[in-house]
Order: sequence, then structure tokens, then C-alpha cells
Amino acid sequence: MKKTRGTSALRWVAAVELALLAAWRLCDVAAMPAEPVLYWGVTALMAALTLALLVYAFAVADRRLRRVAYPLGFLFAIFAVLGYPMNTARALPQGWVAALWLALDVAVYTVVLGAAVLALYRGALRALERMEEKPARQGGGSWFGRLIGNWFFVFAVVLICWVPVWLAFYPGTFRYDADTQFFTYMDGILTTHHPLLHTLLMSRLLEIGNEAESLTLGVAIYSAVQMALMAAIVGYACAWLRRRGAPTALRAAVLLGFALFPLYPLWAFSATKDVLFGGFVLLLCLQMADLWTDGVVWLRKPLRVLFFLLTAALMMLLRNNGAYAFVLAIPFAVMAARGRRVRTALLMAACVCLYLLSNALLVKLTDAGPGSYVEKLSIPLQQTARAANRGTVDEADRELLAQLFLDDPGTLYQPMCADNVKWNLDEDTLTDGLYDYAALWARVGLQNPRLYVEAFLEQNLPYFYPGARMVYNIVLGVLPMDLYELSEAPVLPALRPFYEDYDRTLRVFDIPGTELLSDNAVMVWLTLLITGFAIYRRRRGTVVAGLFLLAVWVSCLVGPIAAMRYLLGLFDTVPVLLAAAFAREGKAAGARA
Repeated sequence: MKKTRGTSALRWVAAVELALLAAWRLCDVAAMPAEPVLYWGVTALMAALTLALLVYAFAVADRRLRRVAYPLGFLFAIFAVLGYPMNTARALPQGWVAALWLALDVAVYTVVLGAAVLALYRGALRALERMEEKPARQGGGSWFGRLIGNWFFVFAVVLICWVPVWLAFYPGTFRYDADTQFFTYMDGILTTHHPLLHTLLMSRLLEIGNEAESLTLGVAIYSAVQMALMAAIVGYACAWLRRRGAPTALRAAVLLGFALFPLYPLWAFSATKDVLFGGFVLLLCLQMADLWTDGVVWLRKPLRVLFFLLTAALMMLLRNNGAYAFVLAIPFAVMAARGRRVRTALLMAACVCLYLLSNALLVKLTDAGPGSYVEKLSIPLQQTARAANRGTVDEADRELLAQLFLDDPGTLYQPMCADNVKWNLDEDTLTDGLYDYAALWARVGLQNPRLYVEAFLEQNLPYFYPGARMVYNIVLGVLPMDLYELSEAPVLPALRPFYEDYDRTLRVFDIPGTELLSDNAVMVWLTLLITGFAIYRRRRGTVVAGLFLLAVWVSCLVGPIAAMRYLLGLFDTVPVLLAAAFAREGKAAGARA
């Protein structure tokens, strides 16, 4: 690690001024106690801690580390400064003066949060240095390390821990779009609105159970198959961590997290398409790390190339936005493949072609119709509705909006969910006058720019501001199904209260702060931190995997709602990449540029 430098008088002055500014502006980025003594106590403590942090950061002479840390600080500052008023007041401060204060807050907290990232990275680098100084175990490590890196052992442990939770909610969770997918399958009127591969897999298993006994059995069969697949993927991840040389303690923590943390078993038996998609995101990220680590050696192994092709294609087939995220990540992935960019570009293009051909084949075999494009317009529709509800819209434009919606869009508007606006949209009218309504959206936006920004920020608040509440968390249980026998039949009902409490609060044992372990924004922040750390250490494999996860996140920002299930790929992958970040130098997951 590079040495620090002395702190000059000028840096001391800058640190003191920034610490005072950060303490002064703290009330604009975080909740403060109302009692005056506590308020000023917190302010003084913030000033002292910030001063110590800045003095430490300003003494770091590592320019590369600063070039990574402070851009991340800028992103985190934007998230915090814009997220706090949206989370508390559901609106941004109005006026030019308020905008200047926001700009000042971003500038100050860019330095403060950048310094925090820098200090965090320095601590991680020191931990890595200490690990490198210890002699490596001979003979493949300890018996315990080998055990928790064994695929079958991990697979068995995870299933043993998950099955009792599933039995408490037998036959599983059957909600969200699962009922719609099953009905379209049974009616023979499939569309590409939902991924055909998941619809066919789920519906066929449901049909088998329904023909044998009831739809309850069908849901149980699907839940069991999905749990086995997810446990197998977790087993692969733990074996991958051992191969990459991650510390035994961190690998054990990853295994325990997947096996025992409520989020993972509860999602494992949910019939939503996002679960398997998240698992294949994890698989693909680990293979990306291998490809960009081992380089030409990896590309010379046909079976690994085939596995990559199949994983990428299946990931895209399991969720439509998976294809958008994959394509979005391609330019960055190719740029990172120094010395083999043409071959890497061809491989990525082959993945997309395999997906397109497979999806086209499924469409032909099922005679599926096209899905609605309205889903992609969630944010523009929300922006227009917010302006109609709270802003200024000309009478002529209101008449156009009245033709477009079945009801007044202002009254339809729900800030954090676009479903109400989408469901009341006359799609035929929109299609017939698409360019006119696009011009309408632009005109209303010019009249109400702040409301448009607020509509985007509020709907996506749980995706970037830690602690922001979602409209729903997991939502357990089954939906009643007309014409089919489907009901809950818990085998271990005594376990239900603990997991139902978790679903309601996201807290474990009602301990304050534990809800952040299930927070979408925390996963996004951790992804950014892991990617930044990999950039500094020139671990191209982890960089590409992290950028792909961020592409998944970006693709969700235009969706109809900010939900945990849309980011299950991050919840699955982040713990694994975090453990891999501390792999020994000789086995680290990444190659030097």
C-alpha cells in the first residue's frame, strides 16, 4: 500500500471548513433529533468525526485511489441529497435558492462521502495485506474450508435449511404475475409480455400437479423444483469462491447467509419469474469474472464457452429486461477485454443471437402474440400524471389527456407505482396518435420540469436511497384461483410468525437496522463499492460483473415500481462478489491490466 503524506496547513483549513459545512448541512440529508441538546450534540459529533475523516483522507497520497473514491462519493452524495427530501417531503425544495443549496450539499458531501469510501478502501487493502503476509495452507486448505466449498455439501445444507420454511408456507408463494401467466397458458393465448420460458416451465409443472390432484400440488412441485435449482446455484457459487481463494470465514458467512437469512428461503419458493432470473444473473456474473480473469485460456475451453452461452441466453429468456441489461453491458465488457476484444465481442454477440433465436422459436411454437409496449412507458406516464395532479397543464392538453386515459390521470396518479395509470390507459388511442402524445409529454414537461424529476425520483426512491420504504416487500401466500383448487396447507405453522414479521418489517428479530440487509439501495451502493474497489485493484473480471449488475439496476429504473424482486440478482450476487474481493493475491478474481 502506498504511504500517506503529511497534512499541510492548507489541507487542515480545508478539512475544518468542510467539516463545519457538513455538520451545518446535515439536517438537509439526514433526520435530526428535535430536542435542542441532542440536536447540537449530534451536530458537534458529526463535525468532529468528519474532521478526523477528512484529515485522514487528505493525507492519502494514492492518486488512483482518490480517482476511484471521489467519483463514488459524488454518486452517493447525489443519492443522499436528492433522496432525503423525496423520502421525507415527497418533493424537492422549490426555487433557485433551494437549488443552490442542493448544489452546495452535493459538493460538500461529495468530499465527505468520497473520503469515507477512501478510508473504507484503505481498510480493505490493509486487511488484504495482512492476509497475504500469512502463509497459505498446504494441501488445499483446512477440512472445513474444503467442506464448505463442496458443491453437494452446500446444496444439501441450503435445502435442509430452506425446506422447513417452505413447509411453513406450503405449497409456496403464488402471487404477482404467476396467476396471469398460468391462465394465459391454460387458455392458449400466450404473449411475450411475460417471459415465455418461465411461463411454460411454471405452467407445465402446475398442470402436472393439477392433473394429479390439485393446483396446490402443482404449486408445491414448482416450488420444490425451483428451490433445488436455486440451492444448486448457491452450491456452484460457494465452490467458485473456494476455487478463487476467498477466505474461509467469508465463504462460511456467504453459506450461512444464503441458508438462514430469511430473504433467501422466502424467495426460493416464490413462483415469480424474478427468482430464477436472479439465480442466473449470479451464474452469469461468476462466469464473467472467470472469462475476464483467465482470458485467452478460458476462451480455448469449448465447454466453458458453451456454458457461458447457455447461461447468458437462459438469463435473458427468464426476464425481458435481462436482455436490455446484457446489451447495455456489452460495450464496457468488450473494452475491459484488452488483447481479446474481437473474440469477446463475438462471444457476447453470439449470446444475444442465441437468445433471439431461442425466443423466436418459443414464439413460433406457442403462437405467442406481442406484449404491450406500455410497460416501457411507465416513467413518462407517471410524469404526465404527476403534472396533471400537481402542476400546470393547459386546457387543450388536458383534453388530449382525457382522450388518452379512461379516467382523470391526475386522480389516477400513485407516486410509487405506475400500475394504476397503465391500466387506465387507452392503448389504441396512444398507438394511433403516438407522435402527438410524445409531443404532449414534452410540452407538459417543459411546463413542469421539477415535477417530472420528482416523479422519476419518487418512484425509484427505494433503488437509490437506503431506508426508503417499498410499496410491498415479499408478500407471502397464494392468490385464490377461479376454477382451480388452490389453498395454503402449512405443515410447520409455528415457523410462520417469525417470517411473516420479517416480510412486514424486513427486520430480523425486530432488531433496528437489520432491515438494511434487505434494502434495494444498500445492494446498489455495495455493487458500486465492489466495482470501484475492483477498478482500483485492476480486477477486470469483477469490474465486468459489477457493471452488468449495475446495468440490471439501470434497466429497472424505467419500470412500473421499485420492488425487491426486480433486484434479486443483486441480492444473490453481491455477497459472493464481496467475499471474492478478499481472495488471496495469487488467486484473486481478476487479472492485472
